[in-house]
Amino acid sequence: MYNQHIEAALIKGAREEYAQKSLSWISRLNCPEYLQIVDKNLVEEEKRADYFLQPETKQRLLAACETELVEKQAEVLVGKDTGCDSM
Repeated sequence: MYNQHIEAALIKGAREEYAQKSLSWISRLNCPEYLQIVDKNLVEEEKRADYFLQPETKQRLLAACETELVEKQAEVLVGKDTGCDSM
């Protein structure tokens, strides 16, 4: 019951939230800025998961977040400005 209802809804909600956030961030941030904000959000998500979730759920939740924030944006990130042109 937990996996079918609670965990599934939690992971689906996280996927939707981070899919939306990643599109917003990727459209306005350069690559290093994007990676910094992604790292910050993943650390915060992990802290919440440590406190509230079962270890198995934590692992699946973080994998879903990383997919939305990194894997699905990887191709765009490779082509983004590095922020080094002003140096």
